Amino acid sequence: MALPIVIIGAGITGLSTAIALKRNLPDPKPTITIVEIRSAPSTIGGAVYLTPKALRYLDHLGVPETLRAEGAGAECKAIELFDLYTGKKTAEVDFRGRNGDWIGKAGSKKYFAMRVMRWQLQKALLKAVEDQEGCEVLFGKELVEIHESVNIVWECRGVCVVFIELSLVVSDTA
Repeated sequence: MALPIVIIGAGITGLSTAIALKRNLPDPKPTITIVEIRSAPSTIGGAVYLTPKALRYLDHLGVPETLRAEGAGAECKAIELFDLYTGKKTAEVDFRGRNGDWIGKAGSKKYFAMRVMRWQLQKALLKAVEDQEGCEVLFGKELVEIHESVNIVWECRGVCVVFIELSLVVSDTA
């Protein structure tokens, strides 16, 4: 039997971790519960710059297709740096590389960079989590304490995660 996994935080890292675990752990796949203090996905934050390597990793999670389907983000083929005082271009990082060998190349796939709003990336990751069988996201859960031992009151072994409204999520290590 697969052990249940609890992830605290439904931000970019928590959601990415859940998808990666579901896709890469051997069978039987664990059940994964992601708990978030906010009552809904956050729209706080500005743009996130995803490097070619970040897009390559997100591609393994199935996220870039969702972003493109939503019309989210802007593809960046290079980074240009300008002098603050003169406005003249001082440098450029071209993701095609000096010899056209692509910085973000993986096999036959070539990756540019992407600038996307944080909430759009989180929305795409949340969709990918919801598409995974055995994953759930619980919003509005304020963490009170975590026990990493036998807890007689809550009758659990392993990791017990307790929330302010006295609900409980158990990740059993036995």
